[in-house]
Amino acid sequence: MRQLPGTVPVSAILTEETFDVADALARFSVSAKGAGAIVSFQGITRPETKCGEPLDRLVLEWHPRLTEISLHQIAQAGADRFAARAVTVVHRCGVILSGETIVLVAVASDHRRHGFLAADYIMDRLKTDAVFWKREEGAFGSRWIEPTQRDQHDRTRWNHVDMYNSARRPFYYPHWGRKVVSMNSDQREIQRKLRVLEHADKIGDVSKTCRYFGIGRASFYRWRKAYADKGEAGLLVARSVPHNHPNKMSAEVEEKILHLRRKYHLGPIRIVWYLERYHAIKVSDAGVYRTLKRHGLNCLPRGTRLRKVHTQRYNKQVPGHHIQMDVKFLIFKGKQGQKVKRYQYTAIDDATRVRALKVYKRHTQAIDFVNHIVEKFPFRIQQIRTDNGHEFQAKFHWHVEDKGIRHVYIKPSSPQLNGKVERSHRSDQQEFYQLLSYKDDVDLEEKLDEWERFYNFARPHGAFNGKTPYEALRERL
Repeated sequence: MRQLPGTVPVSAILTEETFDVADALARFSVSAKGAGAIVSFQGITRPETKCGEPLDRLVLEWHPRLTEISLHQIAQAGADRFAARAVTVVHRCGVILSGETIVLVAVASDHRRHGFLAADYIMDRLKTDAVFWKREEGAFGSRWIEPTQRDQHDRTRWNHVDMYNSARRPFYYPHWGRKVVSMNSDQREIQRKLRVLEHADKIGDVSKTCRYFGIGRASFYRWRKAYADKGEAGLLVARSVPHNHPNKMSAEVEEKILHLRRKYHLGPIRIVWYLERYHAIKVSDAGVYRTLKRHGLNCLPRGTRLRKVHTQRYNKQVPGHHIQMDVKFLIFKGKQGQKVKRYQYTAIDDATRVRALKVYKRHTQAIDFVNHIVEKFPFRIQQIRTDNGHEFQAKFHWHVEDKGIRHVYIKPSSPQLNGKVERSHRSDQQEFYQLLSYKDDVDLEEKLDEWERFYNFARPHGAFNGKTPYEALRERL
């Protein structure tokens, strides 16, 4: 027996605590006696954001009264619209850790199809209409999130059914066999025009049909002729531009762009430089970005945040006049799962961005590294700048001075004064270490040497408009 709208048992529960899904479904099954189907949906907090960043927790702020009212109204609307026998919604609020259940929707109905539709409808409404303020937190920091364009589209796809009186015709769903729920824009346009043509055939009056749907008679006759000539294909909106543009990017170039993005996480400008340098392919950075966006790769796995500019940038012109030195802390997993700590010493020339890298097992190897770069760099070093770390204190300071090199400390808590070496460490992390699988120290040293040569001799650098550090060095010598 079908329930009248507003008489269906509906419950909406808001809780800050974790809940047992199996227990909630068992209790719901008891209240849904006589139903032909029970459909449930369990939403779980993902371990990553939509940009691929690791997510620690999701924070849902709520209004004590309005949030509960919105949940109950959404559940009641789904029950009335699809003639459900019972509906329950359990929604978490507050702090929700990655992997925890965030929402449970259960629907009891006479037929399985109505249960699936009701659960789908309720979830689409919860994503956009429930009174929550959502914030995601992780290593990237904390940021507010809003319903996406896809969420809004999923919500509005139900609007074309709202014109029917759901209380009077609770089971009505137009064009059932045509999968309205998953229609794209072309299919929706076809269905809209078919409804107009079917309405005119049903009542036998074109003028009334055009007034009812708000269209011109010329459009109606054009649609009817196109449908008679070509069927549903004739109801598609004709494109104003050709399908195959003469300047369209080839599939081969797109594949190269996607490979550079997925494997090396390069930005559009750097991809342009790589394609021109190694493949003699010229494309614009805007074309590269559109390609990445079309394939859902416009957002890097680790989001780039805007940083505050603390001081004016400077750039030396003489190689060796200013060397920035710092240490990058490395943590790997050993063969037995144990934590392995290593320390990468880095020196970078301010004028040319030529770098020297070396990994040590101990943190206090700054003196050995200075001897290494004095022999390695193809120019005389005049000054070394470091932070105030313990590895760069008195013993290191006087060793550098004895070699005729001036040693300068930057101001405490001012890493931007050694910004070039700090930025190079980020490149190491994004383009080298996150692609590396640690085996042993010998393998690490070999791959680090290869990465150093690639950085100095082959990697296009943004400071020199795509030239490599050694190309910049040649221009200055």
